Amino acid sequence: MSVAAFQMAPVEMVPVALIDVDGKNLRREKGDVSGLKASLASLGMLQPLTLRPAAAGRYELVAGHRRFAAAVQSGAEAVPAVVREMDERQKWEARLGENLHRKDLSPSEEGQMYQHLLILGYTQRELAEMAGRSTSHVCERLRLLEWPPEVVRRVDRGEITIAAAKRIVNPPPAATAGARGGTKGREGLDAVHKESRVISSFTLEELGRFLTAIADDEWAQAATRTQARRLLRAVTQALNTQSCGRLR
Repeated sequence: MSVAAFQMAPVEMVPVALIDVDGKNLRREKGDVSGLKASLASLGMLQPLTLRPAAAGRYELVAGHRRFAAAVQSGAEAVPAVVREMDERQKWEARLGENLHRKDLSPSEEGQMYQHLLILGYTQRELAEMAGRSTSHVCERLRLLEWPPEVVRRVDRGEITIAAAKRIVNPPPAATAGARGGTKGREGLDAVHKESRVISSFTLEELGRFLTAIADDEWAQAATRTQARRLLRAVTQALNTQSCGRLR
């Protein structure tokens, strides 16, 4: 369904008790909705929810999850909504359109939107056109979902960039060549030292979990897993030394 069709659709008041959330909302974290609650109290809900009919006279929430959460917390009995028949593809198209305009949408949440639509039969090129993004941008967000959880969390929190995360997950050849010793070994260590600046904000515990995830990742390159195990041994030794120091 086009954006114009949604804009022309009539708005109706729907009882909150009849609205269901399907459990596959892309917004894993709704965050603090206190500001929305205050806005609802003073101005009402300026943008209606998007719903589709469900069984037994109920409705499924398609878009507007944060507004709905704020309305529920405010004790609202009914909310303004646009109700339209939609299949699964149209439902996810509507969610894509709404969520991509949010400033707080994380890279992994964006990737999950694309992933859902790929499962429904869209191509990456079609997704890029729908989202107004480049194909490489869509591919990058999808690839992010395959990375170790610790890396994804740090990207989502804005602690490291996607470009820096790429270099951590897939070190350049010079970094893995360092195991061979000699001049190449020194060049490899220099590369590792450069990459270590990117993850300097990790605590030892976080770094240990991060390296463990890479070492256990069957999809990671063999050289990457070997390097992760080697670094993990050093981190474990540092943690042991740290613990012993506290006991003295």
